[in-house]
Amino acid sequence: MRKLISKHFIFINRLLARGYRTLLIFLIIMIIVPSFIGDVKYQGLASFILNSLVVFLSIHAIQESRKELIIWSSFAIIVIIINQLGVFKHAATIDFYLSFIIYIVFYAFVAIRLLIMILRTQTVNAGVLYASVLVYLFLGIIGGYLFMLIENAIPGSLQNLSVEDITNPSKFFYFSSITLSTVGYGDIVPNLAPSRALSMILSTTGPLYLTILVALLVSRFDHLHDK
Repeated sequence: MRKLISKHFIFINRLLARGYRTLLIFLIIMIIVPSFIGDVKYQGLASFILNSLVVFLSIHAIQESRKELIIWSSFAIIVIIINQLGVFKHAATIDFYLSFIIYIVFYAFVAIRLLIMILRTQTVNAGVLYASVLVYLFLGIIGGYLFMLIENAIPGSLQNLSVEDITNPSKFFYFSSITLSTVGYGDIVPNLAPSRALSMILSTTGPLYLTILVALLVSRFDHLHDK
C-alpha cells in the first residue's frame, strides 16, 4: 500500500513538473520573441497572444482542484479581455492603465502560489526547480509592467526610451530583468523618484531571492540525503 501511494505521488510530481516546464518555456518565449518583431502592430499582437497563453498555462500550473481550475479559468478570460481592450491599444485611457494593474495583480498571485508550493515541498524535485525559476521570471515581468505603468503615467521616468518603446512590454521586461539581476548596462536609466524607487526594490529583491532560495534548496537536499 505504501509503495502504491509513493508511486502515485511520483506520478503527480511528474505531471506538475511537466506543467511548470511548459509554462517556463512559453514564459521565456513571451519575454524574448516580441522584441524581434519590427512592426509595432504585429509586435503588439504577438505580445497579446503570448500573454494570453501564459495566463492560461499559469492557471493550469497552480490549480489544485477542478473547482479552482474552472474559477481561475473564468478569471483568466476576464484578464485577457480587459488587457485586449487596454495595454495593447497604444492609448493612455482608463482601461489602458487598468490593464497594467490587472496583469500585475495576476502575475503576483501566480508567483505567490508558486512560492507557497516551494516552501511547502519538503523534497527537491524537477517541479520545485522549475517553479523557482518561474517565480524569478515573474518578478521580472511584474517589475516590467510596473515600469511601463510608471513611464506612461509619468513620462520621462526612464531615460533613453523612444516614443514607440513606451507601449512595448519587451523593452520594460528587459530593463526590469537586468535591474533584478543587478547587471545594469546603463542603456536605460531611471530618471525620476518612482522609477528609482522601483529600481532599488528590484535590485535588492533579485539577489535576496536567489540567496535565500539556494540556501533553502540546498538545506532540503542535504536533509533528504542524510535520511
